[in-house]
Amino acid sequence: MRGSWVTKAVMAVACCVTVVGVAQDGVSKVRDPLFPGAEKFARNARSVVQVDEGPVTLERAEGRYSERHHGASNVYVFKYDRDGAYDPAEVKPYEDRIAADGWSCETIPSKRRPGAYRYKCRKPLADGYHDAVDILVEARQLVFTHSINNHEEYDSGDW
Repeated sequence: MRGSWVTKAVMAVACCVTVVGVAQDGVSKVRDPLFPGAEKFARNARSVVQVDEGPVTLERAEGRYSERHHGASNVYVFKYDRDGAYDPAEVKPYEDRIAADGWSCETIPSKRRPGAYRYKCRKPLADGYHDAVDILVEARQLVFTHSINNHEEYDSGDW
């Protein structure tokens, strides 16, 4: 019986770690202004991981505290148990809105994961850094990433 208690304790901790940022109603509150309403993708997710650096990204984009905040990022990962748990067509409006705001965006299909693709958007900042958005769309996983970095070549490559 002791083994089962330990197993339950580990599962409880794993549960809490996995669903960081998920509200009591089961919907993650996405804070990044580039992804408004993205919490809807938590609806059928088995797990949601959220890493927010809050206003840091915006401060960096506006030039305040620039040296201190290079590399700032917000990441939202939604994982699903089955294909079709979310509608990939609902992701495209995020890329469209970002592109309409002066970002350079492209859609990159995966060479290793059939049906998966990535929206890659970049916007140069005055100091040579880039505001970067990557949205990875896969059958059982959806990832939103917003970061500041100093290399355009920073890339997940042939993912």
